[in-house]
Amino acid sequence: MLDSPTIKRFPEDQIVDENGQVTVQCEAEGYPPPKITWIKLLGNQKVQEGNSMYIRDVQRSDQGRYRCVASNGFGQDDTAEFKINVYCE
Repeated sequence: MLDSPTIKRFPEDQIVDENGQVTVQCEAEGYPPPKITWIKLLGNQKVQEGNSMYIRDVQRSDQGRYRCVASNGFGQDDTAEFKINVYCE
């Protein structure tokens, strides 16, 4: 039976040091199994795909609001937003 996507593990806001690394998780259920896409809201640009978003060597330009989008082509996509704050010395 087809089932629209529902996010079950929500990404959390992050504070990360400049030049550090960050991993954020987002998991969803549905049938067919949803695909996770990560979007940076400023510029509405697709960043990555998959259940986790990983940024190595974080820069000030990585700071901002992001959205995890779960879609499976059936029903309405489910989304969750979070922010990454970059701490600069």
